[in-house]
Amino acid sequence: MRGRALIIVAAALSACEGPLEVFEGEHVVVRAEPGFDLCGGTMAHMDEFVARLAAEMQQAPPTGDERIEFRWYPGEHWALLPCRRSAFGCARGDEVFSVLMPHNHELVHALASERSRRALPFFAEGLAEGYQGLHWQADGLTELPLGQAKRVQDELGGGPAELGLASVGFVRLLVQQHGMAKFLALYSLLSRRSSVTDVDEALRTVLGVSLDESIAAFEALPADCIRPQLDPKLLECSAPALEWDDSRLAVFRMLDCSQDDAVGPYDGDHLQVLHTLTVREPGTFELRAIAERPDEAVSLNAVVMTPCSGCGGGPPIRVLARERARADLAAGRYSLRWMGPAAVPTTLGFLLERVDASEPGGP
Repeated sequence: MRGRALIIVAAALSACEGPLEVFEGEHVVVRAEPGFDLCGGTMAHMDEFVARLAAEMQQAPPTGDERIEFRWYPGEHWALLPCRRSAFGCARGDEVFSVLMPHNHELVHALASERSRRALPFFAEGLAEGYQGLHWQADGLTELPLGQAKRVQDELGGGPAELGLASVGFVRLLVQQHGMAKFLALYSLLSRRSSVTDVDEALRTVLGVSLDESIAAFEALPADCIRPQLDPKLLECSAPALEWDDSRLAVFRMLDCSQDDAVGPYDGDHLQVLHTLTVREPGTFELRAIAERPDEAVSLNAVVMTPCSGCGGGPPIRVLARERARADLAAGRYSLRWMGPAAVPTTLGFLLERVDASEPGGP
């Protein structure tokens, strides 16, 4: 049963908008403000994200009439939606309201509403921030190392606006140490009114550990760990793999919002295309991003390479158009994301070349 928020919003909008644009997927239905369109791969991206997250949360993904309702209002009607003015979006049960497309953070909230609709913000935001995937802008957000995050007790009583990296790290720690099933049992047990004492009692009951013991384990995590390393990167690290000889990769491609693998437009003029790449032998590599167009659209072109390993795997490597970087890459799988503008097509090349003295397999 759809919530009261959707009824109120529908009534408020009915007097000032034309028919909604409807995009139907297997797990998500998008109802968009007229005049706005999705990039070609966005519905498939959201459906796959919901399916993979549901599997991670050990529940069936919503289908049919139970699909997540995603209200996308990037234009003038955003002020009518039931979200904080400072927020890019919000979820009310299994309904999402957002200016962004897609908005995986809110999809996490919508899916988690099956477990609790009034979850403790510390756990709700930690789950959403910890599983939303990598940021869609090349410059991303400032990522504080975990060692600079506030202690857990400082944030347990805060609302979503006050929460930071500590909630992400603490949730990921609980999931990794105790499993998702037990974490979700804890998630369902606590509410917005739960006190720090309630959290301690719930941890002891469900997980068999105290809050102080859990905080001690949290503070033992590597101090230089950042959010992209904590995130399991459900889509980014399962994207189609690029084949190469472990010495040189050269790829040139068009980035166009209409393409089947283009995801966006996010805030209106961003898209990304997801791939993976496996480095078999560690070494030093040069990375270059090559843009064809000379105009300002190129400023949005970039390639971002992120290790799929967790803490200790190294930070993301960002190469903007017409720039180059040198990096020591460990063996393993990497997320490789092409980024560009959604409003105009661009061509972006990426060159990855081994520059260490010995070739892979050599002395």
